[in-house]
Amino acid sequence: MSLPEIVTNWKGVTDAFDARNRLVHGRDRYTRNMALPHLEHLLQGVMDLSTYCLKNGHDIFKRLPVRRKVAVPQH
Repeated sequence: MSLPEIVTNWKGVTDAFDARNRLVHGRDRYTRNMALPHLEHLLQGVMDLSTYCLKNGHDIFKRLPVRRKVAVPQH
């Protein structure tokens, strides 16, 4: 399954990232009221993704186990 199928408002999420890119690269300015809808779309997208992952047995907010490289003895 792809992200646009999991996230209910995929267009809102992509628009929010476009707005973020314009903001950080100095091409636009946003007031709090202008930015709030973008934030809400992103938070809803995270909730959609989290719900999907939990249904499939993965908690995205749980810390992943640390994998350490095993030292290979050199001859």
